[in-house]
Amino acid sequence: MRTLSGTNTAGVNRVHWDLRDEPSREVRLLTSPLYAEHIVAGPQGRVAPGTNRLQILMPPGRYTVRLTAGGVSETQPLEVRKDPNSAGTVAEIAEQVKALTALKGELNKAAEAVTRVERVRLQAQQLQRLAAGDADAVREVRALDAKLVEVEMALVDLREGSATYGLRNTLYIGKLRPWQLLIPPGVAHGYKVIGGEPGVLVYLTNRLYDPSDEGRIAYNDASINYDWELQHK
Repeated sequence: MRTLSGTNTAGVNRVHWDLRDEPSREVRLLTSPLYAEHIVAGPQGRVAPGTNRLQILMPPGRYTVRLTAGGVSETQPLEVRKDPNSAGTVAEIAEQVKALTALKGELNKAAEAVTRVERVRLQAQQLQRLAAGDADAVREVRALDAKLVEVEMALVDLREGSATYGLRNTLYIGKLRPWQLLIPPGVAHGYKVIGGEPGVLVYLTNRLYDPSDEGRIAYNDASINYDWELQHK
């Protein structure tokens, strides 16, 4: 559920539980972003940009609080009551928590996959430096690194008034480098398969699909000026 660490000074000590569970796994990068080697991850890595950790608000019910201090544990029952201002029923809240728990599990799987890929990339980079004089070895290492990427995803902010209006971003995605992207309305996006195998994208919408919501922009639209070939160099 949740483990909280409090102070242990003489006198009264207090901890606060916000009724949320443990956060989902942190997504950390151990290597420089693809085609942005000037960004150094550092010895401990860095938090992947654009990622967040999910914490679920626990539903009404009975819980047990366990306090451990000086090697001694004490327990106390705790009842969390339904917010009287909440329109949802207890059953509806339980279904919502169930769906969020499943989503959290997928987020953790994605974080674990990113960690595995980052470890492989870090090892590949180290091997490439060690085998700098061996052309065959360097070629094999580069081929391994290329297998981690299958899809190039381009995003352009077309929301007038947005602080990032007109800015572009490129992400490189693969089955060993999965991403979950939240694309706001007004942000144009496109993709190109750049790996040796078919790429898979799954779209989830927050409302029923309406063809009138869609707009098409040519991949080579001059106003956006995105070079699909130059990005992957």
